[in-house]
Formats: sequence, C-alpha cells, structure tokens
Amino acid sequence: MYFSPNPNGEAEIVKVTLRPNPKLKRGLVMDYDFSQLTIKGKQSMGNIVTKFDVHRIQLRSEGVSTLGGREVWFDWDVHRLNYDGRGERLGEFHGSDLILVILDNGDFYTTSFDATNHYETSIMRIEKFDPTKVWCACYLNADQQMKPYIKRFRIEASAKHVNMMGGGESALLLLTDTPYPRLSVTLGGGDEFRGAQEIEAFDFIGEKGVAAKGKRLTDYTFASVEELEPTRVPEEPKTGEPATEQATEAQTEEQAETAAEQAEEPKTEEPTAESAPEKQAEPTAEPVDNQAKKPATKEPAKEPATKEPAKKPAPENLAKKPAPESPAKKPAFPDNDDNVTQLSLFD
Repeated sequence: MYFSPNPNGEAEIVKVTLRPNPKLKRGLVMDYDFSQLTIKGKQSMGNIVTKFDVHRIQLRSEGVSTLGGREVWFDWDVHRLNYDGRGERLGEFHGSDLILVILDNGDFYTTSFDATNHYETSIMRIEKFDPTKVWCACYLNADQQMKPYIKRFRIEASAKHVNMMGGGESALLLLTDTPYPRLSVTLGGGDEFRGAQEIEAFDFIGEKGVAAKGKRLTDYTFASVEELEPTRVPEEPKTGEPATEQATEAQTEEQAETAAEQAEEPKTEEPTAESAPEKQAEPTAEPVDNQAKKPATKEPAKEPATKEPAKKPAPENLAKKPAPESPAKKPAFPDNDDNVTQLSLFD
C-alpha cells in the first residue's frame, strides 16, 4: 500500500485513511510518524499501524535523516550529485540542508541534496547553502547605461531562479564571498592616467537586500575590476575567553580559600597556647617564648604562695622541743639517799 526508499534513513510522516466502520469512535484519518519506528531487519514483521481496514496511505511530509549527516559530491562531468566521492565535495548534509547554485547570468536558486537532481551546464558556483554568508557583486547595470555598480547582500533560499542584478541585459563582472573584499578598479579612456583605484568594499558600501541596485563603483571611465588579497580577516570567535574566565574564577576561589585558611590558622593555635599551661606540669621542656608568656597569665594564680607564712608551725615545733629536756624533770625527785633505792627497784 505504501513504499519509499530512504538511502539515508529519512523518516517521513504518512496520512492513513481508514474505511468507514460504525465501530470507529474517532475519525477516519490518522497520521503515522516513521521516526517513532526503530530500524529493523528485512525479515521483521514490523509494527501494526491500526487494527481497522485501511483505505489508502499518502505522504504527508518528508522526513529528515535519522542516521546523521551525509557526504555529498558534485560531478562536473555529468553535472549530477553523488554519494560515492566522485567530483567536488560539497560537505556534510542533514535533512534540512540545501544546495546553492549560481549561474553565469547572475541567477541563483536552492535545491535539496537528492542524487536525482539535474543541473544546468552554465554553473558558476555550487556549494552548501549558508544563509548567513554575505556576498559582494560587481556588475554593469543595464538600467544605468551599463555603469559599474557594486552591492553587498545575502542570498535567500528560493526554489525559483532569482537574478541578483534585477534581470535585463546587466552583466556580472565579479562575485565573491570574502568577508572583507578589496577591489582594484582599472580606469580607461581619458581617465587611464589616474591609475588603478583600490576600494575596501566593506567600508565602501553597507549590506543591502538582494533586490537593491547598490552603489556606483566609479564616476570615471571604467575598464575592469579585479579582486585583490584582503588586508583584513574576520575575527575568530574567542572560544578561550569563557575558559579563561572560569580559570580566573577558580583562581579567585582558591585564593579566597587559602586566605580563609590563613585566617583560621591563628585561631587554631590559640587553643594550643591555652592548653600549654596545663602541660607545664609535665617534665617536658617548653619553648622559652611560651614560658615567658606564661608568667603574665599565671602570676595572679601564684599569689597563694604568700600563704607560706600561714604554714609556720614553727612555734608548735619549738614548743614541743623543750618537753624532752631532762633537767626540767629532775626536781621531781628529792635529794636524799632514798633515790638510790628507788632507782634500784626499777632496775
């Protein structure tokens, strides 16, 4: 009922029309997205779209590739696209990418990167379409008596042929996509003695639309124009700036952490200094600096040493010493001969 070959895994959306059935509670038309279906082998039965009878299936919208980008080449011998690496490489294309074709007469158009596309033999340039690219064109304007004009513009995607010079008998002299083109205008006739004029197109004319006529290139007798080597190049995006900013932020954070650690260091030392007096009783020797600092805090604590005079039990000791003196006890015995007898009894 429906078949489509997709060489790069494109997943389209189809419109499924069902046959009338009184059991249907919804409409007779439904959409099915092939991107929701995984790629399987050719022997696989696949998934069931619907259990009801199908009247027909139609393509609603073409899908994009589900296998990533695809390399495309252009063969100048046959003017056809291919995926086999023959001819000029145009780049890697995804589902929504386009090919820009510019002809010798100033016409341009965009196409898909399908290998079945046919192209003219009068192709000036063919490449991957970039909507952000600014083009610079020099041409002879047929509406202004074939005077030389210059314009800078961006090309818009269009499947139809569009002439960048407005059509007519205008002739394209030069076309470039250099960001800062530098042109050399050669004068002729009676103005040949003036020599060549160099023009910086970026400063000479601003960016305009593709339908604009542009600006007159010179008021003198014109002979030819050619492109020179540019003196300026576009500035590359500074991808290193965010990294450097992050690095500086990391450095500042590290510096802040180290500063905080240094600020905390004296606080951690204070308890050690306070605990040092407790260790003073230990026999281990302490630094002289700590010992010098301790008396300042311990002098008031050592004031109880003045209590030593209160400990003077010397009078008590002195009072006890005369007690054992024998001369004080001798007067208890009478001076007679009975003493001898009394003493002998104790023997």
